[in-house]
Order: sequence, then structure tokens, then C-alpha cells
Amino acid sequence: MIDLIRKTILAGVGAAVLTKEKVEESLNDLVEKGRISADEAKATAEKIAEEGKREFETVSKDMQKGVSDLLEQIGVGQKDRLASLEKRLLALEIEVQNLANKNPE
Repeated sequence: MIDLIRKTILAGVGAAVLTKEKVEESLNDLVEKGRISADEAKATAEKIAEEGKREFETVSKDMQKGVSDLLEQIGVGQKDRLASLEKRLLALEIEVQNLANKNPE
């Protein structure tokens, strides 16, 4: 499960790097063709980078919350199961003690 999450995150980072390269390539192409100035390309690249950073932070927080919720659900189930087993064990210990008291050797 953790490995799948790690691979998903790495895939997202890889996609972001490829996207950044494509954006830079496209902006440089527009500058070379004279459609935008170098300053406009720089400003656009910074704007895209800032939006990407915000999106990454949002997705990271959402993913972290999802993983935390999942782990909590799994943990709660285990805690309930453990509590049930502890009760059964206590009941068996009491029963064994009662039997030992009835039949002292």
C-alpha cells in the first residue's frame, strides 16, 4: 500500500517535471517567434510555477489526509479486535481459576 502511494507521488513529480520542460520549451518558442517578450515569458513561467506549487501542496494535503484516514480506520478495527480478544482471554482466565478452585488437587 505504502509502495503504491510512493509510486503515485513519484509519477506526479515526474509529470510535473515534464510539464515544466514543455512549458519552458513552448515559451521559448514564442519568444523566438516574436509573439511574446522575454519578460512576458518569464512572468508567465513564474505564474505557472506558482500555480503548480499551490496545486501540488493541495494535492499533497489531500493525499496525506486520505492516508491518515485510511490508517486510522485500519487501526480502529485492530483496536476493536484486540479489545474483544482481551475480554475473551479474561473470561477464560476467570473460568480456569473457578475450575481450579472447585477441584483443588
